[in-house]
Amino acid sequence: MEELSQMNWPFFINGIGVLFTIIGVLIASAEFYLALSNRNRPQEEREGQGGLRTYNFLKNTLHTLRKTGRAISPGKVENGSQVFISYKRDVEPDEKLAQTLFKALANRGHFPYIDKELTVGIEWSKEIHRQIKASKFLVILLSKDAAASEMVADELELAEKSRADTGCPIPLPVRVKYTEALPYHLQRYLGNLHYVLWTSTADDLLTQDALFKAIEGEFELPEKEVTKQAHADQRKPQIQIDPRLLEVPSGAVNIQSKFYINRECDVAIHRQLRNPGSTTTIRAGRQMGKTSLLVRAVHEAKQKDLRIVYLDFQQIHRTARSSLDHLLKYMADEISQRLSPDPSKLEKIWASSRGAPDKFNQFMESVVLDEGCPFMLAVDEADRLLDADFKTDFFALLRSWDSRRAYDPLWNCLHIAIVISTHPHLLIDDHMQSPFNVGLRLELDDFNHKQVQDLNQRYMQRKITPLKEEEIPGVMSLLGGHPYLTRQAFYTMIEKGLTWKQLEQIASSESGPFRSHLHFYLSQLAQQPKLLEGLREVIETSKVSDENVLYRLSAAGLVKEDSPNGVKMRCGLYEQYFKKTINA
Repeated sequence: MEELSQMNWPFFINGIGVLFTIIGVLIASAEFYLALSNRNRPQEEREGQGGLRTYNFLKNTLHTLRKTGRAISPGKVENGSQVFISYKRDVEPDEKLAQTLFKALANRGHFPYIDKELTVGIEWSKEIHRQIKASKFLVILLSKDAAASEMVADELELAEKSRADTGCPIPLPVRVKYTEALPYHLQRYLGNLHYVLWTSTADDLLTQDALFKAIEGEFELPEKEVTKQAHADQRKPQIQIDPRLLEVPSGAVNIQSKFYINRECDVAIHRQLRNPGSTTTIRAGRQMGKTSLLVRAVHEAKQKDLRIVYLDFQQIHRTARSSLDHLLKYMADEISQRLSPDPSKLEKIWASSRGAPDKFNQFMESVVLDEGCPFMLAVDEADRLLDADFKTDFFALLRSWDSRRAYDPLWNCLHIAIVISTHPHLLIDDHMQSPFNVGLRLELDDFNHKQVQDLNQRYMQRKITPLKEEEIPGVMSLLGGHPYLTRQAFYTMIEKGLTWKQLEQIASSESGPFRSHLHFYLSQLAQQPKLLEGLREVIETSKVSDENVLYRLSAAGLVKEDSPNGVKMRCGLYEQYFKKTINA
């Protein structure tokens, strides 16, 4: 320690500066060499070089260090910041990197937090909420596994809600060997942010240095690298339905996927689009396939040459949802941009002193429907208006469009499709003013035995199905035919090489494939004491004394009525998991 204290730190730091100057010369030489060697190569081949990504990271880090002209100073800061580290648990290298950053931040004088100390349960979930709200920064480790994690997404969403109120925590993304375009649910929060790219333990010190400087307010993270996929124009109708369209069971199912199972609702919504005008509401619990069905409805509308505008209320900034006027003006702007009419017409209409609903109706009649061409408005995640004080007026406006078809043929050109994951009575105070009591109302059902058999055949490999025929009843009992859970089970058995018995043994454990899905519900229940108590009643007594609580638990998809036996958990997996965690 005495030798360290007597070290000539200015000389040491200058030596570091010389070292990075040498690295800079090497990078400049590499840049010149790559430019020469790549000039005649296709763009795709140039972008696909793994070495180039590492080179870019070093160049970006060097650029970061050059902004101050020095490396980070050793020692501790005087006033450390609280930092929440979000990462995919029990996955490497995420777990090890999180621990490394935790130690580095603590040694630097900051106050990092990772959730390794508590047993998973209600108190764990409350602590996660508390820590996120108390933190000034959110370091989020983005690996391929983390990008598909519901818990990482949930922590980021909690952070964004807190940030909207207090300005903190500020997100600091670290990409962990992951340079692909971000999934939809992360892109809307992190897509425009700079980040650090970590590729191996050799990048530990550079990553720590960049984070220290960002946290301590010296400058931003290194310039971000944008992958080719991220340049996609999200306004084009063919891809604006949500880039979460992956074969991995996460989000909407790709329109070309062989794993999509048609249900009665598919037939009903296609039939609905044959009418001259229609109003359709798709409602169900979480991860039941609502957006997947909407994707197919939009695809069907495109085949019929309908003009289409898709609006995802999850993606609309909170300022656009601050009032009815702001929301309707935003929607009118989006429709104008997508359909490319004369923008001056919209501005002239909105300059009127009339109310926002009247102005929007005038816009629809004189700009959108005036041409007499069929038009489809697809609204996803409409439940985002749950906390809006103008929600009743908004849904009353949508409902009025259905009524207008009866006396104004112009409105027969309009098709409306609305997706909502919350029961309408939770959104609308007066159900008579709800859009959900008009038009076609579709409630998505779980897969039945025959549909699970069908899916089993589709996952066949080398003429061997993941499940034996006699195992399907066990799958139905544990997962209840839940579309996402069922697909996740098949995917895990194929990817991990597990038998059904092996999967069944770990299903409700912290190492199981449903962990993120279960954590999401646990996190939500931790913030709703009445619902938590209601769920405890179901587990212990098969009944719920509060009708409103039963109503909300059913709408959330956690329980279902089981006449004449009262109420039971939605599936065996939920019962197993919440029995273990609800009192933890």
